[in-house]
Amino acid sequence: MSSMEQFRDLVVRVRQEKGGWGPVAAPTPVCGHYWYLGSPYSHQDDRELDKRNVLAQRATAALIGMGNIVYSPIAHSHGVALSGFDHVDARDHNLWMKQCEAMLQWAAGLFVLPLPGFEVSEGLAREVGLMEDWERPVVWLEPMFGQRVLEFRRSPG
Repeated sequence: MSSMEQFRDLVVRVRQEKGGWGPVAAPTPVCGHYWYLGSPYSHQDDRELDKRNVLAQRATAALIGMGNIVYSPIAHSHGVALSGFDHVDARDHNLWMKQCEAMLQWAAGLFVLPLPGFEVSEGLAREVGLMEDWERPVVWLEPMFGQRVLEFRRSPG
């Protein structure tokens, strides 16, 4: 089974296990003018969290550099998650999904950065599933999208 097939199965499984998507109602027809960048984040190894953050930052920077308005929960919240503040736990999936869903509701569309591990990311599966249910565009980027664009921009020329 390919990674994409494995991920599509996960979207279906997560949707079924949750009996739908729960309390997140479809937003009003008026959406924001920004795009949401979804990518996997959760991992037991702090170094992997840092790596995923850097890759999300690079992809966000590349998309912004191309003229898009982009919100990335990873790039914009990784520092907050690691701040050590009393009630913010970087690994509290429910806490972060609540934040993500609030922003996703108003996004015009979803860019997906399929970093290694995307095919088992329940958070990303939920984000894709919600946007599909709301009939919003979902655009899949190459896994190293941000890195390649930034390397291209830095090349002599």
